[in-house]
Amino acid sequence: MLSQFKLGAFPDVIPDHNQPTARWWSHPETFTAADLERYKESCINVFHIGWGTGRVQPYEDARKVLAARDGFIGHFNHDFLRVARADDFIRLKRENKIGIILGFQGADHFRKIEDITEFYALGQRVSQLTYNMRNAIGSGYMDVDTGLTPFGIEVVSAMNRTGMAIDLSHCGPRTTADTCKLSARPVLFTHANCRALNPHPRNKTDEAIKKMAATGGVMGITGVRLFVRATEPVTIEHVLNHFDHVVKLVGVEHVGVGSDIDLDGYDKLPPALKRKMLTGYKSDQAANKTDQAVYKTDQPLNKTDQPGQKTDQPVNKTGLPVREEIRGEIDGLNHPQRMFDLTEGLIRRKYSDADIEKILGGNFARALGQIWV
Repeated sequence: MLSQFKLGAFPDVIPDHNQPTARWWSHPETFTAADLERYKESCINVFHIGWGTGRVQPYEDARKVLAARDGFIGHFNHDFLRVARADDFIRLKRENKIGIILGFQGADHFRKIEDITEFYALGQRVSQLTYNMRNAIGSGYMDVDTGLTPFGIEVVSAMNRTGMAIDLSHCGPRTTADTCKLSARPVLFTHANCRALNPHPRNKTDEAIKKMAATGGVMGITGVRLFVRATEPVTIEHVLNHFDHVVKLVGVEHVGVGSDIDLDGYDKLPPALKRKMLTGYKSDQAANKTDQAVYKTDQPLNKTDQPGQKTDQPVNKTGLPVREEIRGEIDGLNHPQRMFDLTEGLIRRKYSDADIEKILGGNFARALGQIWV
């Protein structure tokens, strides 16, 4: 089962030059044999990278990032493959390589429509339209959402024509709905969770999930703690609840893994950097808030979720412990081989082998194959 195609998240260029992973792209010689072995042992054979372009000089920065990543892949071309076509999923398994899909968290680098073709030629295959905030294309989840702009409508059509995948993970609800209605190809939520289970505004409503599925798209479930559950404790069972919810809502063909966490994860970052990254997603910063109650599930959880469980933690109005320490990860999904734990969880939830193969990457491979034409 674990030899099947699986999608993960490769380390981004994080804003701390003391971090070894931040140097891999510009100094590929710092990527050691031990690093490579860790990635191979993860049994994840495709990683999707989503880099934030920023707003100062996004076009120039995006070109530099793609050049650096192409240099890294070229330096290790006996171990890595830039995934640019649907048949590359077959090729990387045949050649026993690790695939890298190049993308961006936001599309501020698209100054004009012609830039989409340019960046496609440079290797970009996935792009979020917005990253949290409004840009020339549409609105992020932290804005009052005014939907796609006239330029945004052109961008969606051009991405369809070019064969670049549209990612709506950080978009606001109206921008999401507009894009789903307009797109002639599947759209993706590469890393998002269900707002019905956790009312964080970065999560997707049932309505949005249905609209995404109607395009033939796929939603990647993330294990980032604050998107999984609003209150403590948070376990792998709560992550599995998000998979179950999407399956019950739109079918197993529209859900996958979108961890939003690299092999080392957020919790191993320097404390100041971790806090900066995770507190950027506080739900009270968003304009698209919801008063929706936390979803009550019938799925059995571990014994810490049972009524009457004693805790010394402070509690909120729900009666459940509130968070004091900022954590990004979840026990059981906070190590390089977490795909084994996730697969075991899906087996516990009685998913068939065929459905687990779809969830672990088959669905994304199918959707990307319909987009990359």
